[in-house]
Amino acid sequence: MITNLPPPSAEWQAFMSPEIIWRHADEFDDAFEALMKEEHTMTTAVTVNAHAGRPVLVTLKYGEPLAAKSVSTELVEPNTERTFYIHSGLQIIGVEEQPMQAPAPASVSIEAIE
Repeated sequence: MITNLPPPSAEWQAFMSPEIIWRHADEFDDAFEALMKEEHTMTTAVTVNAHAGRPVLVTLKYGEPLAAKSVSTELVEPNTERTFYIHSGLQIIGVEEQPMQAPAPASVSIEAIE
């Protein structure tokens, strides 16, 4: 805790008086609500369609502006489609087509014939 701060100025005390805060509380609430709606509804859908039989690796960066970021990857399987919703807290930073997956080896069973 910081304890050696100077006292607030007379202008600051007048600005932060309960009367001023109360008088403008509705305006602040309306502005804050509009900001939150805008921030949380502004998304863009990005669809990755791995229709060519190859998987697609999507690299995502998570974290709101001015906050710590984390990176993860998502694999879109061959012949599937996946939608990502990007916004201020989610960015797509890479999309890479991956090599064809080798088909699984056929299981062969050999039985002795008598």
